[in-house]
Amino acid sequence: MHRWIQRPGTLNCLILVMVHCLTGHGNAELSHQSNAEQTSIFENGQHVLTYHAAHITQDGNWGRANYLHPLINPSGQVITEDFPDDHPHHRGVFWAWHQAWLRDRQLGDAWACNGFRWNLNSSRTYHDRKTIVIENDLTWSTIDKTEWIQSSPKPALEKDKANYPELNSIGGESKAETANPVDLIEEKNWIRVHPTHHNCRVIDFFICLSANHEGVRIGGSEDAKGYGGFSVRLKLDGTEAFRSNDREIKPETQAVNAGNWLDVSRLDSGLTIINHPLNPGVQRDQASWILRRKHSMQNAVYPGREPILIPRNQPLRLGYRLVLHDGSLKEEQLSQISASFEQVPQPWSLRSEDQQEEVTFRSRPLRSWFQKRFRSMQNNSID
Repeated sequence: MHRWIQRPGTLNCLILVMVHCLTGHGNAELSHQSNAEQTSIFENGQHVLTYHAAHITQDGNWGRANYLHPLINPSGQVITEDFPDDHPHHRGVFWAWHQAWLRDRQLGDAWACNGFRWNLNSSRTYHDRKTIVIENDLTWSTIDKTEWIQSSPKPALEKDKANYPELNSIGGESKAETANPVDLIEEKNWIRVHPTHHNCRVIDFFICLSANHEGVRIGGSEDAKGYGGFSVRLKLDGTEAFRSNDREIKPETQAVNAGNWLDVSRLDSGLTIINHPLNPGVQRDQASWILRRKHSMQNAVYPGREPILIPRNQPLRLGYRLVLHDGSLKEEQLSQISASFEQVPQPWSLRSEDQQEEVTFRSRPLRSWFQKRFRSMQNNSID
């Protein structure tokens, strides 16, 4: 339960910022184009993002799917990278892990795009009032680690291996479809795009992972860094500032502790990654991050180096929010937008047998929650 404190002259402004970021303005219109390979979202005809459902490679290597690229900010700049030279397995906005285990068998590497495929079962895109939702259902198919190492025909560039040790064991096209693959996990995800307002765009992600077998575990890199999970491969020019909870954050080699949101901004552009407060491993105003100033991704770390079990009857559920802005949002405003994320209904919290509740959720604009909160604070204001 949040405590809402009336600060004369400031809180009203913050509420207006949240309403602007999450509801859009009257002439903003979202649309989409979808086919079997991808779904692209547009706002007033301008490209916003593309979700890749089909398997993509670069010259037959680094196969990936189930990610966003390009991601375009409200100023029209592409802010993500795909197949970068330094880490060709990085891709736009993605969620993946180095370790995948079935009991005592270590399987393919989803982070490194090796021995892994994401097989789409279904995808649908629909309007929910002013937002658009991309809803996907897919299966993780993977093979034993020994098989995918032996089947990698194209190793990482030698010049990169010294600086990036994780490249030593990756580089080839996935052989998951030909080497006795294991259908390890069923994933369902929901990607909700909100219309832009005041140079601010919000995108919400909810991800549900269900194990198909007993003894399924996933984990980050097997070193002190432990990176893995929800990540964004941003274009960086070296001028970016990293901030969280009213303080500057200094990227380090290993994970750093910061708030549950992390902003990366320069003068004309910014992106904020927000952990849902109910995410495992996240405490109020505290989360673990892998941050890089150049040649890498920004990662909301979970679970870290030690793999965690996904029981068959207990799916792993994760939520994240991205805020794309023009670099001018203040820390107080970002903290309030982060706090508002907790009020968004999680799709798995709805009873599947109660279709009316689901329809109500899909049609309820977020504006109503902020308007009620704003009116309540006005009635309780202190002169």
